[in-house]
Amino acid sequence: VQVLQRQIQRPTDLPEGMQPNYLLTRAMGGWENILPRFARKLGHDDRVLLWAGDEVEKVSTRKIWRRFRILHRHPLSGLDRGWIWVLGNAEAS
Repeated sequence: VQVLQRQIQRPTDLPEGMQPNYLLTRAMGGWENILPRFARKLGHDDRVLLWAGDEVEKVSTRKIWRRFRILHRHPLSGLDRGWIWVLGNAEAS
């Protein structure tokens, strides 16, 4: 397992040849525009884990978000409206 702990905003920010199996992020600073850039980098079994509120349901209706499919939503203990959203690549299904 390799962990890359840095801010990335586009696939070219990843080290050359790195193919992430899991991309973990917090919903802040333009996440709704940044995440779709990575959809094509995800393979069939790769996932995005997104810490966000219920705004994901609204954002996911945008045309560019059709690249993803929402697989699961897990509640975060102690947060009324916080979840870990599990996203997969819609093109891989």
